[in-house]
Amino acid sequence: MKFTELTKIMEIKRKFLWNIKTKWISTIGPIKHVLSKYCTLIMKMALDTPTIPSTKSDLFLLIDVETLLGLNTMTLTLKEIHLLIKFAQ
Repeated sequence: MKFTELTKIMEIKRKFLWNIKTKWISTIGPIKHVLSKYCTLIMKMALDTPTIPSTKSDLFLLIDVETLLGLNTMTLTLKEIHLLIKFAQ
């Protein structure tokens, strides 16, 4: 109800929904892909670390528990936002 009230006040309901869809929902695909290839990605980065030094910081970021939990949480959140947007449209 708050969302509906806000869009009525702003008088830009369609534009508001469109911006949410393009900025948030478009990230769900890449996040799902990273999570589906997570083990392979970790192994490849671990093997590349000796020859490609920049890989080390990315590897540490991906094996960080907070990053992994954040990616999973984002996936669930984005799915719910997607359902909300479909319902609102």
